[in-house]
Amino acid sequence: MATLPDLTFYQSSGEDLIPVAIQHWKSLEVLMLGTMSRESLTLTLQNNVVYFFALSRKEIWLKGEKSGIHIQVKEIRVNCNNSNLLILADYDGNICHTGAHSCFYRRLAKKDGDWVWEEIEDQPNP
Repeated sequence: MATLPDLTFYQSSGEDLIPVAIQHWKSLEVLMLGTMSRESLTLTLQNNVVYFFALSRKEIWLKGEKSGIHIQVKEIRVNCNNSNLLILADYDGNICHTGAHSCFYRRLAKKDGDWVWEEIEDQPNP
């Protein structure tokens, strides 16, 4: 099996982890953020679909294993410190587990002097 290139992982729950941003490969819209372990990154590379490490459950999961909406990898990029990954990807359906197009379907807005989360009505659909 091929070895992974040099990456800077952080330790949590006894795992080597790295933050990952998922971006649509054509529109460049950021769809979601997640965390990968060495093993979930290896599975992602082997199968060309995204696997994450669930921090709350402390286990690897295939994105879309319940919903059927898998994220197909087009390209993987790394930041200048080798400490964050950007996956350019394609998919069919809504990415967020809430049913929203992306996980970033709310924006911070000031309403009656208070800051509140407001749903974005006109979300793009790549």
